[in-house]
Amino acid sequence: MIMRAIDFGKKVVLIEKDKIGGAGLYNGALTSKTMWELSQKVRTVNSSIVSSGRSKFDLSWEQVKTTMQEAVFDRKFQYSCHIKLLQSEELNQSFKYERGFASFAINKNRQI
Repeated sequence: MIMRAIDFGKKVVLIEKDKIGGAGLYNGALTSKTMWELSQKVRTVNSSIVSSGRSKFDLSWEQVKTTMQEAVFDRKFQYSCHIKLLQSEELNQSFKYERGFASFAINKNRQI
């Protein structure tokens, strides 16, 4: 969404209270989504190989944990690359990153 706003010439400030990526990355949303996607892939593959007469395969918990750790690492890396790109001199006038808290204030007298 940040990049889209910049595409339209808008100034953007990203405010995170803690780590970039927020709760989705650090408090389980990414890992639960990764587990769901992995389970869907295993189900699809097993359905295919069982229908061809072969026995299905299972993943160990270690393999599942490794997959989740890789997904989290990849996402953290993507975020850090995006932030570095956004903080480049070229985009410095359009984007700012701050750590802290924020809220929206509505000014009813101002037309947008």
